[in-house]
Amino acid sequence: DAITFLKAPEMQSITHTENEISFNWNAVEGATSYIVMRKTHGSSPSWEKLAEVDSSVLEFTDDTADMQKSYSYTVRSNNEDGLGSYDGTGLEYIVLGTPTLTLSPVYNYSPDPSYFKWSSVSSAQGYELYVSCNGGEWELFYSGTSTSIPKYSNVFGEVGTYQFKVRATRKDGNVGEFSEIGTTTYYPTIDIKAT
Repeated sequence: DAITFLKAPEMQSITHTENEISFNWNAVEGATSYIVMRKTHGSSPSWEKLAEVDSSVLEFTDDTADMQKSYSYTVRSNNEDGLGSYDGTGLEYIVLGTPTLTLSPVYNYSPDPSYFKWSSVSSAQGYELYVSCNGGEWELFYSGTSTSIPKYSNVFGEVGTYQFKVRATRKDGNVGEFSEIGTTTYYPTIDIKAT
């Protein structure tokens, strides 16, 4: 009898909640089942088998994951000969670190181009900076890949106390913990002219 070698499933997308990680893949012609595998970053150099599912199943939810660890997931196609293959890279769930936010004093309005700065985070693909004025609701002020904002004047409107916090993000929707809150007080400069 002829031996059939199967293609590797194409890993599609990965999502997560607070307690579990879900991902899916495409069907492979001739597969009778799929073997779901996980690799733990930093401690497990090889793939470990999580489950074997029927060929009609094209998604899996890992509810055994430690959400404070980073993982890679992949799926091996399988048939009666056990001659499937898999994507050696897979999909990643990354635990993001927390950036350190730095604010410059701004008691008087002075356009400092380096007013907002934060440390870079490994594996981050972007950052979100939030602002709250005088104890109000937190609002997203900046979303992008930079670790500083050179032009910041439009964040300050009314006189008062402003608080800021920043977190790292990834394109798959994963976000890290917010930094410690930075606080500054804004008083615009008033020109007083003699008469």
